[in-house]
Amino acid sequence: MSRIKSQDAQAWQAHRAKNVITPTLSASAGAARFDHFLRTSEKIFSGLSDLQSLLLCTLLYQGTQSIEELASLLRAMATPIEINDGCFVQWTSNEGARQSRALDPRTRIALSRAQITHDVVDELRALKLIVQTHYPECQHWTSKEIWPTIFHDSMAWLSHHLPLVVFAMHVGQISTTRLDREILLRKNVPTPNYPDSSARDEDAAMGVAYDAPMDALFEIDETKTQRARCIPEIQRLFSETGRNTDIRLSDKYWRANLHARLSVVSDLVTTDGTPCDSILLLWVHHLLTVGSLRLLNPKVATISRYFSAVASLISSTYSLCKKSAAYMDDQDWHAFFTDLKHGLNNDLQRPALASFHDFCTVTFGAPAATDLLFPNNSQESNVHANTIWNTEIDQALKLTATVNDDPRICASVQALIAIGAIFPLRIGEARALRLEDFRQSSDGLELRFSPRRFQHQGKSQSAKRLMYTNEARWLPYVTSWLDRRTNEEQEAHGKSALFFGDPHRHTHTYQFAMCARLVNRILKEVTGDESVSFHTLRHAWVNRSIVEFFAQHGESQPTSRLHAIAAQVGHADIRTTLEHYFHRPDQAIRLALNNYWRTQKMSSNIVGYWTGSNNARLRKAKQRDLQSSSFYWKCVEKKALKNSTALNRPKAEGIDHFIANDLPKRKPPTVKQVLKILEDLSNGLPLKTISIRCSCSHQLIDKVIDQAAAILNELLSMQGDRRSCIPVEKVTSSLKITWIFETTRRLNIRPSLSAEPSTTSLVESQIKNQSPTELQRDAMRSWIHCRANRGISLPANLEAMPILEWLHCGGVKPDCLLLRIPAKSFTSPHDRALTLSSETTLSATQQVRGKFGSFFRTEIVKLRAVHQAPYLLVARTPLSQVSQVVSPAQLRMDRLHGLLFSVAVWIKFFPEFSHEQP
Repeated sequence: MSRIKSQDAQAWQAHRAKNVITPTLSASAGAARFDHFLRTSEKIFSGLSDLQSLLLCTLLYQGTQSIEELASLLRAMATPIEINDGCFVQWTSNEGARQSRALDPRTRIALSRAQITHDVVDELRALKLIVQTHYPECQHWTSKEIWPTIFHDSMAWLSHHLPLVVFAMHVGQISTTRLDREILLRKNVPTPNYPDSSARDEDAAMGVAYDAPMDALFEIDETKTQRARCIPEIQRLFSETGRNTDIRLSDKYWRANLHARLSVVSDLVTTDGTPCDSILLLWVHHLLTVGSLRLLNPKVATISRYFSAVASLISSTYSLCKKSAAYMDDQDWHAFFTDLKHGLNNDLQRPALASFHDFCTVTFGAPAATDLLFPNNSQESNVHANTIWNTEIDQALKLTATVNDDPRICASVQALIAIGAIFPLRIGEARALRLEDFRQSSDGLELRFSPRRFQHQGKSQSAKRLMYTNEARWLPYVTSWLDRRTNEEQEAHGKSALFFGDPHRHTHTYQFAMCARLVNRILKEVTGDESVSFHTLRHAWVNRSIVEFFAQHGESQPTSRLHAIAAQVGHADIRTTLEHYFHRPDQAIRLALNNYWRTQKMSSNIVGYWTGSNNARLRKAKQRDLQSSSFYWKCVEKKALKNSTALNRPKAEGIDHFIANDLPKRKPPTVKQVLKILEDLSNGLPLKTISIRCSCSHQLIDKVIDQAAAILNELLSMQGDRRSCIPVEKVTSSLKITWIFETTRRLNIRPSLSAEPSTTSLVESQIKNQSPTELQRDAMRSWIHCRANRGISLPANLEAMPILEWLHCGGVKPDCLLLRIPAKSFTSPHDRALTLSSETTLSATQQVRGKFGSFFRTEIVKLRAVHQAPYLLVARTPLSQVSQVVSPAQLRMDRLHGLLFSVAVWIKFFPEFSHEQP
C-alpha cells in the first residue's frame, strides 16, 4: 500500500475547468484506512480524558484538512455560536479569510465536558500517540508522515461520502463566503429593538432622492443614449460655505440643511434630467444613507471626491447601455462594469467605482463583479455575505401595517416583502410582474416569469423561469394581494395588468419606488443592519432552499435539484449561485454528514458513553421506537441540544487574537479606550464600527453609554435642569446615544483624543493611569459641582480646589490660565477697585495663586447671573500679559470638558473600595 510522502498530497484532483473533481489513486486506500479507524474508535473514547475526547472528535468528525486547521478549530471552540439549527465556530485563517464549521453532535457533547487550555500542543502530542497505536498501518510510517497521511485519508473518506458539490465547497474548489458571527447571532433574537422615530423621519426626508429617480428608471426601459445633465447640481449637494472640511455624514446640523437642497435637486432631475442623472442621484442617496464600501461614516469631502471622480465616467458609459438599470441582466451588468474598469485612470476612481458597484448590487441585484474591480486582491473580492432569517421576515410583515398612512401602500409593501421571501426575484422583476404570470392551485402558487420581447422587462429575453412555492408561512400575503388585484382589473384590463399596478393607470405601478424604499427601511429596522435590502431576500431564499435540500433525511439527493434552484434564481451555471448567493457551506457539510451517520449502525455502548444513559435502557427504548434504524443517532442529537456549551462551560484564558474581541473583557477599560468610544459615539459611528475600532465588545460599549448617561444626569441635576434627565434603565440604547449626542453638544462637551497644546501633557498623564487615584476622584466630583457654562467656577467654599490641583499636577502652565471676574459695572476705576477687592474675587484669586503662582491673567467681564462666582478658563496657547481682548477661539474648553467627562465615566468602572493608586 502506497504511503503519502508529501504533506501537500491530496486525495482528489481538480481538472482545468475546476468543475470536476476526481479521486487520485491513493484515495481508495486512504478512505478504507480512515473508515476502519472510525469504526474502531468507539473503543478508544472510554479511556481518554475529556480534552483528548474533544481532540479525537475534531479529528474524526469535523473534516479538518491540516494540523494547523485542527489547532485553529480547537482555539475557536472557546467561543462557540449557539443557534437553533446548530453550533458553529468561526476563526480567521492566516490569509485573512473567515472560516466556519458546524459542530458534530458528538463534538458538541465533548465540548460541553472539556475545558480548552491555551496551549494545545501537549494534547496534540498525546493524540498523536493514540493515533500511532490504533490507526491502521501507522506503525510503518515515520513521525513526519503521520499527520499528512491521516488528513489525506480524511479527505479521501469525505470525498466518498459527501456529495460532490459539498466536497468542492469544503476543499475550496468552489469559493463561498460565510455569514458573519453577528448575523448568525441575529437568529437567536426573537424580537429586535426597533430604532426611534428619528430614523424614520430621516428616511422620509431622504426619500425624495429615492422615489422620483427610481420611478423614472422603472418607467423608462431604455437609456436613449443621453448623458447626465445635472452633475454640477448634484455635486453642489456636498459643498456648503462657511463650514469646515471635516464634517461627517452623521452630522445632524449638516443633514438638516441637506434635506431642502436635496428636494430641489430631485425635482430638477425629475423634470429636466436623464436616466443617467437618476442613477447618479440614487447612488448619492445610497452614499448618504449607507456610506461607502469601506467607510460606514465617511467625511462629506470624501464622498464628494468619490462622486466627482467617476460621475462623468458613469454618465458616458451608462448612456451606451440599451436597457435601464432596473431591467439589465447579468451580461449587461458585466459589460457595463468592464467598460467602467477600462475607463479608470487614477487611484481615487477605484474605491469610488467599488462603492458604485456595491450600490448597484444592493439596489438592482447586479451580479458580483469584484473580480473586475479588484483582480489582484482576493480579500477585497469577497462577496458580502448576508441573509434575513424567517423570524425577521415575520416581524417585517407585521410592521407593514403602520408603515404609511395610505392603506394601499401598506398592502403593497406587505405583498412585496412576501413575494421576495417566496420567490427569488430582483426588484425590477418584481415591478414587471403581471397577473397572468401567476397560477393558483390547491398545492400552492406557480410563477411563470416570461420576459416580454421589445419591452426589456425582466432579467433577459431568453431566460424563462418557472418558480413554484407552497410556503404556507408567507403564501397567504401574496394570494390575498393577487385576489385583490384580480378583482380590480377583472372588468378593465384583465390578466395583462401589472401585479403592483395602479388601478387608474394601466401602464403604471402605484408608487412602486416608495414601496421599495419602505421595504428596505423595514428590513433595516428589523435586522439592525444597514446593508440589507430587498435583494437580501433573494440571498435568503437561496440559502433557505439549499439548506432544506441537504436537510432531507434518508433520500439520495440528485444534483439536478441544485440546478433547479439555480434556474429559478435565473443563473445558467450553478457555480454562480453557490459562490455569490450561498453563505452557509458549513451547515450544508454538517447536514450531509448527519444524513450519512443517520444510516449507520451504532452500538449501545458508544451511545451510552455520549448520552450518559444505561445501555439496557437504550436497547429497550430502541425496540419500542418505530424508526429503530436511526434511534441511536436521535439520542445523540437530543443530548447535544441539551448541552448549552456556550453558557455552562467555563471560559479559558488566553485566546488567540482573532476571537479575543468576541470575549467579554475581564479587566476594566482604560481611559484611552473610554475616550475613544465616547469620541466615536459623538461622531455618529455605528456600534459595530466602534467595536472594531476600539477592540472592545458590544457589552462594554453599552456599559460606557449607561455610565455616560448617568454622569450627564448628575451635571444636569447640579444645574437645576432635572427635566432634561432621562431614566437610564428604562430607555433603549439608541435613544441614549441620541440623547448623549444632543446633551454633550448643548453643554459644550467634546470627547477627543487630540488635545489642545496647553493640555497635551494633562491628557498623557491621564491615559497612563491603570486605576483611578484619589485626586482624580476628587477632581471629578469637583468638576460636576463647579462646572460653569464654559469654564470652571471658583466658589468661596474652596470646592474647586481638587480640580485646580488636578490641572497643576497634569502640567498645565499658569500663562495659559484666564481668571474672569463677573461684575455689574466696571466702567470707572472705582468700580474696578471694588470688584477686585470683593471677598469672592480675593478667594478665587488666592485659590489660583496658591497652585499656579502669580503668572495667570485676570479679566473683568459683565455679570450674567444673579449669583455668579469667578470662573477659570484654560486657553489653547499661552496668553500675553498685554491687556487686549482674548478671542473666543483661543478659549475653547470643549475638549477639556470632554476629557473630564471621559475620566468621570471611566472612574464609574471602579468601585470606591477598589485598590487605588496613592
